[in-house]
Amino acid sequence: MVVAEIPPKFTCERVRDLARAHFGLALTQVTDLVSYDDQNLLGVDAAGTRYVLKLANSRERRLPLEAQHAMLQHLAHTRPALTLPRPVVNADGGEICEVLSDEGHTHLFRVLTFLEGRFLAEVESKSS
Repeated sequence: MVVAEIPPKFTCERVRDLARAHFGLALTQVTDLVSYDDQNLLGVDAAGTRYVLKLANSRERRLPLEAQHAMLQHLAHTRPALTLPRPVVNADGGEICEVLSDEGHTHLFRVLTFLEGRFLAEVESKSS
C-alpha cells in the first residue's frame, strides 16, 4: 500500500493553539518559514524566546524524527560546546505528538529551540 503524501497546511493561529495545548508555549507571534515537504513555522513568546514549530508531512514516520532528536541530545551531551537546537518536551513528557488537520490527516508535531543564523532559502546559490 502506498501512503499518500499530505503536506501540512495549518494556519499560524492553529499552530499557536497547538503549541499552547501540547507544549505549554504561550506564543505571541507565529509566522510561516520556507518549507519543502513539511510545514515549519517560527514562534516567539512574550520574552522574545524563539522556537521552530515543525509539522511533518503525513507520510513521515515517528522513528526518523525520534532518531533526529536522539542525535541532537547525544551531541549536546558529548559536545557541549556545540550550539544546537534542542527538542522541547511536551505536556505528556515526550517530544513528538500527533495532531489532526482540519481535513482529518494525522501529522507529527514537534518544537525545537531556535538556532540563530541564516535560512538556506536566504543563501545565494554559488555555482563553480
